[in-house]
Amino acid sequence: MDWPLNALHLGASLHSADVLLVLLHGKGVPADDLAGLADHLIAALSHQSDGGVRAAALLPEGPIAESFGRGWFAVPPEGTLYPWEPPAALVQRLVVTVKVAAGRCQRQPLLVLGGFSLGSAVAGAGLAALGREGIAAAGFVVLSGFVNPHALAVATDYCLPGKRRELQVFVSHGTCDNVIPEDMVHDGIQVASEACKAGLRGISVTSHFHAGGHEVGDGTVEVLSEWLRGVAA
Repeated sequence: MDWPLNALHLGASLHSADVLLVLLHGKGVPADDLAGLADHLIAALSHQSDGGVRAAALLPEGPIAESFGRGWFAVPPEGTLYPWEPPAALVQRLVVTVKVAAGRCQRQPLLVLGGFSLGSAVAGAGLAALGREGIAAAGFVVLSGFVNPHALAVATDYCLPGKRRELQVFVSHGTCDNVIPEDMVHDGIQVASEACKAGLRGISVTSHFHAGGHEVGDGTVEVLSEWLRGVAA
């Protein structure tokens, strides 16, 4: 039997949450590395002009110790380019984590899944796996990560029909990223958009390219907050 990942819970109680935000940290960093970002996004939603949105954030912890923090899985040697394929067992643990959290909500929350760098790769695989189990995500966030066209295409194929006909995708990347070149991200967005045209839903991509490296760069938090408010509207 699969068991959920350890996760830090921030924001509203799961019972009362309107939005469930699941963010996965990067490689070899503390499990709460994205806590500041999550706090900012929760605050941005709570200040909506229509009375605010109650948002809960889950920050799952990578299951292995790595460097000065936590890791998700063993990756190829330095210099090997993306995409990195997460192990099926790890993806299933993420699925269980989300399902357990969603099951504690009084009503089905709007699900937004994402992560930074390697965390976004795990989140992308989880997005597709959740779709196969009938759990629709409204949004997907890729911060300094590779845009996986296959995962997005699968997610749109399996997402439940409804008023939201497009999966909302946010991509932020540094123009000087020396881990994942900017060109790979542009190519991934183009291929994903074309692949999803044949699915039940398409994707709508909002991108923010900043003058920086492998980081949450200048302007990202503000643009991401505005995007998230739109997803939750």
